[in-house]
Amino acid sequence: MSAEPAIYPYSDDYNQISRSVTSHPYLQIIKSNEGWYTTYEKFLFAQYNDINLEKLCPTCPAALIRGLDHSVFSAPQHDSIIELLQLLGITSHNFDLFTIVLLTQKKGHNRLTLAQQQEAQNWLVPEGQVVEETHDNDRDMKHKVVEILRSSSMYQTLVPSRSDKDPFDHTLLLGGSIQQMQMRFLGMVAFYDNYSMSEEQAVEKPNHQFSRKMGDITALTCNRVVNTGYQKGYELEVDKRHSTIWFEIDKEGMVYISENEKSHVSDLTEDTAYKAIVYAVNLMCQDYNFFNNHRRSKLGFHPQGHFPEHGLANYLYRKNEYDYELTDDFYRASCQFLEEYSGHLFTYMTPKQASGVSEKIRPTTKQTVREWVKAISPCKGVRKCNILTVSNQPNARYQQVAVMQSIEENLLNLHSTRIKVDITAFGASTQIPTDEVLDNLSRTLFMIHKRPVR
Repeated sequence: MSAEPAIYPYSDDYNQISRSVTSHPYLQIIKSNEGWYTTYEKFLFAQYNDINLEKLCPTCPAALIRGLDHSVFSAPQHDSIIELLQLLGITSHNFDLFTIVLLTQKKGHNRLTLAQQQEAQNWLVPEGQVVEETHDNDRDMKHKVVEILRSSSMYQTLVPSRSDKDPFDHTLLLGGSIQQMQMRFLGMVAFYDNYSMSEEQAVEKPNHQFSRKMGDITALTCNRVVNTGYQKGYELEVDKRHSTIWFEIDKEGMVYISENEKSHVSDLTEDTAYKAIVYAVNLMCQDYNFFNNHRRSKLGFHPQGHFPEHGLANYLYRKNEYDYELTDDFYRASCQFLEEYSGHLFTYMTPKQASGVSEKIRPTTKQTVREWVKAISPCKGVRKCNILTVSNQPNARYQQVAVMQSIEENLLNLHSTRIKVDITAFGASTQIPTDEVLDNLSRTLFMIHKRPVR
């Protein structure tokens, strides 16, 4: 066991305090020419007498995007998005969120001018397609794109500001590949163990405990099989030596998902794989030798290439000279976490959705949240409701807004309930393809545009 945990410096390069998303009735939004302005936006615009709220002046100093909610992207990040569009050759956006969505998803061409159609790009990556880098390193394009995306907090570890007076009613861990769910579990344990940041506190000792009220913790999963490479080009998620997963696969190819339940490795789904992850950590806590035998991997316990260069959760999981390893701090923190929340860990499984006559596809984040809302009616009839979303970069911002939007669309009596959705997310390496990050940025902008009017 490690006696003295390391101290990790606060750094804008690797870690960011995440921004909360709040339900619309509490944003005081007014309508203007098909756009939506927060009170904060109105205040900013008021500083410039030559700005017409009905048509934002492209040449004015406050080059803010009409309709882009400030609860998700700060004013400087608006400028970063405009700079990114300029760099990638998208200039005819009129500082309008809906137009930017069309120009980055090649949709609604009949609503675009000829000049805009010529600039339109498709940043979306089809589900299951292996993402490749399309920005030319020889011309330093990738570096420029990465720096702008970093300024929009698309790579950094995200963590909510600490507030003992504002506990969470629900924590949602979003399903994904086995490696994604392992990283999200790491991020959740690190949040519990206090990888929190504040503007005033420059360093954080991981073993300095604060009260973490995370409510009921639910993994939103589906019945998509996640262990083979034979589905629409999915990469192999359980390697032949099983060295990238925490749980054990016996000689018959069986995996324990609970004390009395097993699943054949070929049948592992998001739902059963998450249960196997939790069960494996329980076994680690019961038997240190089991932990010691499963703590290291030469390939890593994360999606290929995603391990962040540095972050606030690296005291739990790190890269050594020869391999990746779960640390003794992970053993300590995860066991404390399971001891406190074992009775509050749930899964909610949404089946794959029909697509066409015979094909079924994985449900979206929004669909899984919608089914969860229908099943348990969270936040209904209460004055305020706080939800923590657990994800990993670069998916975090998109999934945070998708969670809020699904709740807003499917929960009654929103006008009397203040809903806040926070995000905690494990960071990602800047070595991942910029195309993967641009995909998530475009999806985030689309979700913000589609948030329901209240």
